[in-house]
Amino acid sequence: MQKKGKKFTLTHPTKNQIIKEVNHCENCPSRKSLEVHHIKKVRDGGKDTPNNLIVLCHECHKDKAHRGSLSSTEQRKKIRKRTKKLQKAITVILDKAKKRQQKPESNKGRKITRKQRIQYDPLHPKPITVNAPKSPF
Repeated sequence: MQKKGKKFTLTHPTKNQIIKEVNHCENCPSRKSLEVHHIKKVRDGGKDTPNNLIVLCHECHKDKAHRGSLSSTEQRKKIRKRTKKLQKAITVILDKAKKRQQKPESNKGRKITRKQRIQYDPLHPKPITVNAPKSPF
């Protein structure tokens, strides 16, 4: 369950995983310049669910999906033609991405005083707690 205020966002690595799984435009046979398209825009209340995401090549995305010749009804019909295996794979990708984003930064129950701060080292998997320098004031 997601905490209030923390919203799931579809990141580029997640989009790339979905594109790799689908591996072709769901409107035409093209396999070049694939993009993930939201059928119902996120700003209009669309969600990052397999039933609202479709993989399109750049041409279909730009010319057809955004200029209106490929309606949302037609896009949803194309999604219904997905195999159950593909639909399940996309669901798993999205679920894993949501879990990664929900994972809180933990201090393993340790309280950090005001004089301490956390340093993040990209090569070290856990945050390192160090004493903060004294304020000159």
